[in-house]
Amino acid sequence: MVQIPFNGLILKMKNLIDQIISDNKHGSTVLFKQAVQYFLTIDEERFLLDIKRESKKLADHFYAMGLFQKLNAELQKIQSAKKLKSYLWQIQTHLYKNQDMINAIAVKAIYTSCTLLTISHSSLVRETVTAINKSGTLQKIFCLRSAPANEGEILVKELLDRGLNAFLIEDEEHHGLIDETELLIMGCDLLSTTFFINKKGSKNLVEWTEKNNIPVWIVGDLLRFIPVFQARISKDSLFEQIPYSDNMKILCEKGLITQQEILDELMAIKARDEKGKN
Repeated sequence: MVQIPFNGLILKMKNLIDQIISDNKHGSTVLFKQAVQYFLTIDEERFLLDIKRESKKLADHFYAMGLFQKLNAELQKIQSAKKLKSYLWQIQTHLYKNQDMINAIAVKAIYTSCTLLTISHSSLVRETVTAINKSGTLQKIFCLRSAPANEGEILVKELLDRGLNAFLIEDEEHHGLIDETELLIMGCDLLSTTFFINKKGSKNLVEWTEKNNIPVWIVGDLLRFIPVFQARISKDSLFEQIPYSDNMKILCEKGLITQQEILDELMAIKARDEKGKN
C-alpha cells in the first residue's frame, strides 16, 4: 500500500498551487513558469503522485490555458521522478528559447516607428514590446486597463519601469485611437485550429481592428496549441474564444504566420501528435 506523504513539503506545494490558482493579475506564461519551477525543486520519487495531483488541479482550473493542459497530459503519463524532471527542464528551456526567437522575429518585422495597442497582461507581449523598443522602432504603446482584474495597470507599470512610452487607457477608449493605432498586439492562453483564447474583451477589440483595417499580432508559442478544445467557457469567465481573421497573424517561434500558415502549422503539429500516440 502506498503511503501518502503528509509533511511540510506537501503542504507547501498545495499552498503554492492555490496561490497560482487565485492569481488573476498575471498571464498564463508567468503562472506556468511558477508551477514548473516549483515542481523542479521536488525530485523525490515519493512525491510523484502529489505532483500529478497538483498538475491536474491546475489543468482543471486553468482549462482555457493550453500550457497547463499540455503539461498535465504529459505528466500523467510519466512514471518516474527522473523522467518528470527531465520533461520539466525540457519544457522550461523551450519557453525561454521560444521567447528569444519571438523577440528577434518581431524586431525584424517592425522596421519603422510604430504605435501599438494591447490588452491584459501578457509576459510574452511585455518581452516582445521591450525588444521592439530596444531596437528603436517603438513610438508608444497603449494598454487597456482590462477590467475587472485591471491587470493592464501592472503591464503599464512594468513597461514604464523599463523606460517604454506606455499609456494606460480605459477599455472603451481604444475607439478614439483609430488614427494612432498601427498594430494590435496581444497574448493568448490557448491556440487551436480555428480560434485562440484570450482575456475577455479581446474579441470586441479584434472586431474593431477588422472594421478599421488595423493588423493584429497574436503572440504565443506553439506549446499552447491544443488541436481539440471541447470545454465550454462559462459566461462569467475572464476568457473568451476569438476566431482567426484575415487581418491576424500569430507571432510564434516559427515566424510571423499568416492565417493559412496558422492552420497548416497547427494541423502539422496535430498530425505529429496523433502519430506519436500510435
